[in-house]
Amino acid sequence: MFTDFDVHEKSNVIAILQTSQDGTKKINTYDLETRQLTGEINNEYIPQGPRLSPSGKQLAFFTNDNPLFLWNIKQNSVTTIFDEPHLYAGFVEWSNDGKQICFSAYSIEPNKKTPPDIYSINLESLEVNQLTNSKGVDRFPQWSPSNQYVAYHRQHLHEPNTPKKIYIFNTNTKVCDFIPHIEGSYHRIGRYCWSRDSTQILINETSKSGSLLKIFCISDMNLVQTFSYPEVLGGAFLPKSDDILIVCKNELVIASSKTGELLRKINLPDDIAIQQTIIGPSIALNPSSNYIYFLNELSCIYRVDYEGSIELLFKDTEEKLPNFKHQEYIVISRDKRNIPVHCFTPDNPKNTGVLLVHGGPGETVNSPNDPLIIRLLEEGYEVIVPAYRGCSGYGQEHKEANHGEYGRADVWDILAAGADWKIKTGNSRPLAIMGYSYGGFLTMLSLTYTDVSWDYGISLWGGTRIEHLGLHLPRAYPVDPIERAIAEKERNPLEQANKIKTPLLIIHGGKDTTSTNEEVQFIQQQVQIHGGVCDLIIYDDDTHGLPKHRQEMFKQILTFLGK
Repeated sequence: MFTDFDVHEKSNVIAILQTSQDGTKKINTYDLETRQLTGEINNEYIPQGPRLSPSGKQLAFFTNDNPLFLWNIKQNSVTTIFDEPHLYAGFVEWSNDGKQICFSAYSIEPNKKTPPDIYSINLESLEVNQLTNSKGVDRFPQWSPSNQYVAYHRQHLHEPNTPKKIYIFNTNTKVCDFIPHIEGSYHRIGRYCWSRDSTQILINETSKSGSLLKIFCISDMNLVQTFSYPEVLGGAFLPKSDDILIVCKNELVIASSKTGELLRKINLPDDIAIQQTIIGPSIALNPSSNYIYFLNELSCIYRVDYEGSIELLFKDTEEKLPNFKHQEYIVISRDKRNIPVHCFTPDNPKNTGVLLVHGGPGETVNSPNDPLIIRLLEEGYEVIVPAYRGCSGYGQEHKEANHGEYGRADVWDILAAGADWKIKTGNSRPLAIMGYSYGGFLTMLSLTYTDVSWDYGISLWGGTRIEHLGLHLPRAYPVDPIERAIAEKERNPLEQANKIKTPLLIIHGGKDTTSTNEEVQFIQQQVQIHGGVCDLIIYDDDTHGLPKHRQEMFKQILTFLGK
């Protein structure tokens, strides 16, 4: 599956980040016209976020494992440009002159953990400058074409719902300013948020009433223009004019930034939406080009000109999925809430079922592209996936229904799905519960309840404390201080592990920041001391997601389920 890309027309280069069914990643470069493969960064680097330099000769990328890298495409050599042991870096973007890269990084030093800040690095001297130093979460920086400004997202941890706001750092004056923000909304910027003269910035503003695009003037932060179209996903300033591109769910719209006038519409192929990334629609533009490149949700990369002529450039060669039936139904949680559940049943399923708790909180059920779902189906396991409260894809009310209830009501939802499957199968078939990331956290808590007679439990790179969740912490617990104090203990696997009697397998990356080696070892000890069985595997050289040890991980899972 294609998950990100970048294009440099003058150099005839396109770089594509591809994620395989087993979760491993690679960046491939291709000749833009012949479509021939010209280079590869393999999973050894755990690559993310490919960004081609303004010259097209180099590619910057980050990893899940801290360092930032620079790939000289012609020489096929990779250089580490940033590797601070206690700073985890990511989300790289080039300055317009190609001399600097900005990025966000957060401290993991045990006694000095901090939220992410914005940094820049001079590529000649490799000197690193910290641009922001706030108590907020600063991420996703974007250079202005003049190189004078860096715009970025900031979220204040003390604010309810931690809304995203856009701040702008002036590299000359070292002063930060922010875009005016309406209560109840959040702002987002994408890669092409700056006007070509760096005087204006394009913001995506989202609230309960929908999404708008707004243009603000940098000199006085006044609102210049507002664009309202159905199902707006994001936008960009076009590089050769004062027009903007408005990305809607099923079409592209080009409009004048000066007058707001609609200039033309371009329908997307087969009405397939452009793929969304954490900073907006997956598009690429070039300074001297009249083309718009985009990646859609079916892993197809297209090139379209301003007149609407569309050309398919690349389509991911689909790996064959196992045969399965997909059923979606509703279960009733403990507080009477309706919880959607997906059930994937392969041909000739094994006797054991697996209830899979996906990560987040806030992610959607990513079927059939979830590597764990695919592998379990290939091995003949029926997979049950509850869309517990807090998940995306079922409306804003469902997504926000976990506020104050992390680790409690979402656990109820999981228990309801497990109990329902047990009843439907006449309590005659074994049921394992397996979760990853926040889903691993919920898995361990679910095993402390007696509502479901689980037969196996598996936590993969699971969180051990809500306090590790950072941005989620302000809305995770009850507001009342007495209720919060109780919840901090009741919803903590470290405090509740002594109740786990179901055989448990924990697989953890030694460099993971959502839990520590000491914490998972403590959970294992508590389970064992109180009469339970807990196997713990730590891959010291791996991190969140276990990208370096996927095959070993699958082998351990299947061995455990086969006991």
